[in-house]
Amino acid sequence: MSNIMLFLFVVAPLGILVHECGHLLIAILMRVRECKIHLGVGPVLYSGSRVTVRLAFFMGGTTEYSVSEDPSMRGKVALISLGGPLSNLLCYWLIQQWITSYHIESILPTYFLMFNLWLAVMNVIPVKLGQIRSDGWLFFHNLYAFLKKKER
Repeated sequence: MSNIMLFLFVVAPLGILVHECGHLLIAILMRVRECKIHLGVGPVLYSGSRVTVRLAFFMGGTTEYSVSEDPSMRGKVALISLGGPLSNLLCYWLIQQWITSYHIESILPTYFLMFNLWLAVMNVIPVKLGQIRSDGWLFFHNLYAFLKKKER
């Protein structure tokens, strides 16, 4: 299997799954109802109660959750938005420890290590392009609104 195929069909989907599971875990811990992960784009290949997988499963993902527009919920949304990048950082750290401890020289763990670091860093940068908002933008926007509400 070429390195590009390995990256597209193994590393990227697993990294994205780790990221989205981080959001899902925090949402569940915050007792948010109706949480669901969507992986990829295109026609649906699989749809379960918590996960939907689409044909181009390596093309990104989202976590859908319902939180009321009540300003008191802004703190929850801020924490949920950090769940993805934090799970990628945790995964990066665990894989780094494993590679270092057992002197792993395979390319797959190295690709997965670097992709998780890239996902974590790129997602904490606050960016808004039209309706698309990064995790960093959601975090800072909701944290600001939450703290502003607390001041009153």
